[in-house]
Amino acid sequence: MELSPLTTAEPQQALALCDALWEQPYLEFRLLAASLLGQIPPVPPEPIISRIQAWIQKGTDAKLIDAMITKGTIRLKQENLPIVIRLAENCLSSKDRHLQKIGLQLLLTVIQDPRVEKKSTTNLYIDSTSGEIITS
Repeated sequence: MELSPLTTAEPQQALALCDALWEQPYLEFRLLAASLLGQIPPVPPEPIISRIQAWIQKGTDAKLIDAMITKGTIRLKQENLPIVIRLAENCLSSKDRHLQKIGLQLLLTVIQDPRVEKKSTTNLYIDSTSGEIITS
């Protein structure tokens, strides 16, 4: 069943469904939550970003983190790339190695995703001291 039309038509209900799925202790339910999150229109982006940040914490299964980074950010990358870059920048500037790794993974998905307009990602530089992402 294609859920994209439903997530687009009813984004608040889709967010509630994502939350309910994430509350379940089963990997499959949480993978579905990550996938659905990536189909929700990111307007405004904050509800999606807050869930991503909450769900990628240390101790989260690596498969779930990967799903969150690849599938949970699909529409964000397509429709609001600067927010995704800012999220990666925040992760990279953290002292927490776990978050730094997530920031790098997030940037890698931006570069590798064929749906993301490449002219937006051709000149990304990471300041080695501050972790700041510099675009030009």
